[in-house]
Amino acid sequence: FQWAKGPEIERRLRELDVPAVSFAPGVAPLERAPWGLRRLKATAVTTGEEVEVLEVPWDVPLAFAHCPVLVSNRLEALKQLALSPYFPDYLGSDLSSYEGVALYFLRKRQGMSLRFLVAEIGPLPEHHSLLRYWGREILLALRDYLYQCCQELTEDVTLAHVFVYQEGSRVMLQGVPFGDTRGTVYEDIPEYGPHRRWRNTFEACEARLVAMFG
Repeated sequence: FQWAKGPEIERRLRELDVPAVSFAPGVAPLERAPWGLRRLKATAVTTGEEVEVLEVPWDVPLAFAHCPVLVSNRLEALKQLALSPYFPDYLGSDLSSYEGVALYFLRKRQGMSLRFLVAEIGPLPEHHSLLRYWGREILLALRDYLYQCCQELTEDVTLAHVFVYQEGSRVMLQGVPFGDTRGTVYEDIPEYGPHRRWRNTFEACEARLVAMFG
């Protein structure tokens, strides 16, 4: 897919590119990691759109040396999924304007997680039309991941990663635990990955969801 759609992906990334952002004074970070990463709110200079910024320090303590790699894997996966409507848009980066940090721009997080909804209002009946619609959308999102993305998953995708918005009509996977590049998948060895041996169960999962939701 990446070979066949490479020019289209690059074109899409150029269309989405945010060259610079501005920060409102005194706004607290949305998230702060022990190794220096900060998740911030900002405004795109060209469009005025509110975006999410990952501020990644260049100098990281040795004990946290793996953390920037995890962020890099996540960003690379979002670039590869630029043509999918089920994952957040990667909006570019600014590697030189701020001393000591690199800035990466993402679409603002949207919606509410299905895990939160289930905890608050309980599960929907299996025959409910909304449940069937969400199931189909989740299936399509996983299909896009399987066929469009070269990064492996380090953990299961759960309801905590599935967000719904626009009154439940849109589904998006956010905060997905992407890892390193996937290795070759062999039919007789259903495990893959250069560093982690995460079982390749998506084919069986896909077949089950197709049977359930059509």
